[in-house]
Amino acid sequence: MNQLKAGIDLRYGQDLWHEPIARALLDVAKEPPARSALRDSPIADLVTDALRASGRTDIALTASGFITEGLTRGPLVGDDAFRVVADGIDPDGVVLGFPLYELRITGRNLLTALESSLAAGADLSLQVSGMSYVYDSRKPAGSRLRAAFVGGRPVNPTRIYRATVNLGVVQGLAAFPGVKLEGPPSPLGTSEYAAVRDYLARLRLVLYFPNGRIVDLGMLR
Repeated sequence: MNQLKAGIDLRYGQDLWHEPIARALLDVAKEPPARSALRDSPIADLVTDALRASGRTDIALTASGFITEGLTRGPLVGDDAFRVVADGIDPDGVVLGFPLYELRITGRNLLTALESSLAAGADLSLQVSGMSYVYDSRKPAGSRLRAAFVGGRPVNPTRIYRATVNLGVVQGLAAFPGVKLEGPPSPLGTSEYAAVRDYLARLRLVLYFPNGRIVDLGMLR
């Protein structure tokens, strides 16, 4: 095992196992709290914040199914950052994990993508940074989205928004019916893992809870 770890460190030019990069003050959960109307995942909030900071875009998106696990309270090393997004693979083998892209999408297509993700549910539900949305799980598929905001303002259907996403989201959005991007996605030359690692290092002290980025009216009592 030590030889395997050493080989990985040599391949990617970093110590993933021993060098502290941050400290989690409390556990950062993978799932949103049960029976709560707040449906944003604490660790997905962190990941999407990391992506948006890396790409310096209006918003960032990921799918719940691309989040592997949360973080455990205490010191964090590179491997902790990787395990959060460990399912990602770079087809070219250049970076560790999913490569990142910037894409351009109109507000209309962003709303369509959100509605499609709500219909699909589970692993395909979209987690977000730089924006928020409200839906009602009691409504039929295709009519669940109630409102969406970017930077605190309602999504403008005609505005083009810049989003940071991983390769999996690029591929997933292409499969959503009725969703069209404004031109091909642009590679950012970095990985989702590197974005999460660097964001944790900048935070130094990590504390994340659900903050209402995603609200399900159907869970309100």
